[in-house]
Amino acid sequence: MITQYFAQPVMSKDQKLLGVEILTRFQKDGQNLLRPTPTEIILGWTIHEKRAYLVDVIHFIINSEAFFIVNKLFCSLSIDSSTALILKHDAYIKILTQSMPYLKLLINERLSNPVLKSLSNSNNALFLNYLGVGNVNIQTGVSTMFEVVKIDETFFGTQLYRNSFPVLLKDIMKYCPRIIVSCVFDTKLLQYLKEWGVWGVQGELYESVPLQDVSFFI
Repeated sequence: MITQYFAQPVMSKDQKLLGVEILTRFQKDGQNLLRPTPTEIILGWTIHEKRAYLVDVIHFIINSEAFFIVNKLFCSLSIDSSTALILKHDAYIKILTQSMPYLKLLINERLSNPVLKSLSNSNNALFLNYLGVGNVNIQTGVSTMFEVVKIDETFFGTQLYRNSFPVLLKDIMKYCPRIIVSCVFDTKLLQYLKEWGVWGVQGELYESVPLQDVSFFI
């Protein structure tokens, strides 16, 4: 099985690059694996396999470090509880990540986990993923410890045309001013999102590229 890393752009409403999110894909026999999903594959790994994965992806990101630093861009990487544990306790990985302030940790759960909470004091700011779905609750899931909040795609689709949605966004911004909407498929949406104060957008309008080709975006 071959592991590939892609950079998914996060754009401002004015179509300027803010940063990228790292996506992991797996290939077998020359074909992308759709089932199990990359998330399911990674969840099934041992702690040693997850550590090897973290070292590998971090080294790939470091290869493009100048791009992120010179252009003042972020690079977000999704983590779960077990990978967070590695980030907290593994000396080698801690040395690497502490020297990468542009690297942001994208978490998929609330900050009630003590390990995740401890990471909020590191050099790598926390991004909250999938707000509005599962265990992440709009009222209790947002904390001032997050630098960015990312709205779940399905939640955004169900809330977009409700009059209450702009009010909800304002409530979230009381705790975290920077919001990313991740399923923008129409340029007409950009004007609404701009009026509502949304910071960044992702979606079908912006194609991902292999991480080693990330300079393509500038």
